[in-house]
Amino acid sequence: MCSEGKYQEAALNYRNSIKKDVNFAEAHYRLAVAELKQGNGPEAYSEFQRAVNLAPNREDIRVELADLALRFYSADPRKHKSFTIRSVIPLSTC
Repeated sequence: MCSEGKYQEAALNYRNSIKKDVNFAEAHYRLAVAELKQGNGPEAYSEFQRAVNLAPNREDIRVELADLALRFYSADPRKHKSFTIRSVIPLSTC
């Protein structure tokens, strides 16, 4: 669905998957992507964080989270003064 541009419908499906299994990292990751495509940065960030916590060895998810964090920081560094890369990717997963 995401590949077809149906991000809202895809997000709903991923949320339903998460309701069935809250620890389904792939669903959190794909929900994050769908939210990001819809312009919902904070929601996407939260879902990327959940996905990283559930699948810490998934380098692709960690990279997406770090990229989004840098975009947030670049947009307004003063707003994210306490933001560090360690808050995005815990040391235990690096």
